[in-house]
Amino acid sequence: MTYASNGDGTVTIYPVPSHWQQSADELNSEEFMTQFTQGILDHAETVTLPDGDPDMIRQILAVLK
Repeated sequence: MTYASNGDGTVTIYPVPSHWQQSADELNSEEFMTQFTQGILDHAETVTLPDGDPDMIRQILAVLK
């Protein structure tokens, strides 16, 4: 998963493939790559993250120490 924080309690998730299964000709084609990467941007999804529970976070951090 590839994501970017928006600094406002949301993240944008980008559907970037884990493996590039395109041919070498496609990967070297500027037109193909422009369309392919635009498709990734067009299908990005912004998700609101739930608020954390400060007490639960303290408990988790205590266990991690």
